[in-house]
Formats: sequence, structure tokens, C-alpha cells
Amino acid sequence: LSLQPRPTAREISAAAVKGDPLSLAAFTRAGTYLGIALASFCHSFNPSIIILGGGVSRSGAILMDPVKKALENNVISPAYLAGLILTTASLGDDAGLLGALALARSL
Repeated sequence: LSLQPRPTAREISAAAVKGDPLSLAAFTRAGTYLGIALASFCHSFNPSIIILGGGVSRSGAILMDPVKKALENNVISPAYLAGLILTTASLGDDAGLLGALALARSL
């Protein structure tokens, strides 16, 4: 039983930016698996844009670089990546809330 609180994604991200090897490994692993999942998504839907949201997506290159590498390594054909835009949500964690508010106002 641990009495210390678990680190938040923000704290792990800050540690990774400072070069902490365990934090960097966690982001590399997460980004790799996310990239593999996105490759499968591309095979099914062939999107023109993929927008990643949530707090962890604000970690920048420490997450996005492994995502891009795994995506490139796992698509069946590079044609799936032609013109694909991979970006992060500009509205952050409040995107869903703002969308619900806009919908409620339109009713």
C-alpha cells in the first residue's frame, strides 16, 4: 500500500521534458501504441485529418513523435498518409463542454 499519490499526466510530462528516462519511456510506449491504433483507424476510414485531444495531447513532441513514427511504420501503404493532417485539439479539455453548450444554445 503506497501512501504517496500517483503522479498526474502533467507531472509525468514535465519530468519527460526534463529528460527523466522512465517518463520518456512511458510517453514513447503510449505514443507507439496510439500510432498503431491510428494506423488501423486509417485503414478503416482513410481520414484526411486526425485531431488528438485531452490533457496528454498537450505534451507535444514527446508524445507526437512516437505517434507519427508508429503510424508511418504500421500503415499498409504510405498512400494512407498522403495529405493526412495529424494535429492536436486547439480547444483543449473543454472541447466537449463547448460543443454541448453550442448545441444547447441552438435548441
